[in-house]
Amino acid sequence: MKMIGIKFLSILALLLLFIFIFPITKLYFTDVKVTKAIFSELYFIERGPNESTKDLIRDYMEGEGWKEIDRLGGLQTFEKNGEKKNVLSSQIKIIFDEGKLKL
Repeated sequence: MKMIGIKFLSILALLLLFIFIFPITKLYFTDVKVTKAIFSELYFIERGPNESTKDLIRDYMEGEGWKEIDRLGGLQTFEKNGEKKNVLSSQIKIIFDEGKLKL
């Protein structure tokens, strides 16, 4: 019984690690600049020189079919089919900044 519990916890730990690592590896190994975390409203960014975080989010959201309707301080508001979605600066995590890992 104890061995089954250990195997279950090991599988669960690997699954959670995959969920959190996958978006970061997607940034590193592809040309994607923004990716959304799985099961979360966090956005991970790879920002290059002279790139604005807010512009990268806007471009990502437009690629997902959303249109930016407002930008105020650390808040960006998007709309799609009458539904509004807010993205706060606290939901944005810069992982790579000008090619350097920033954790």
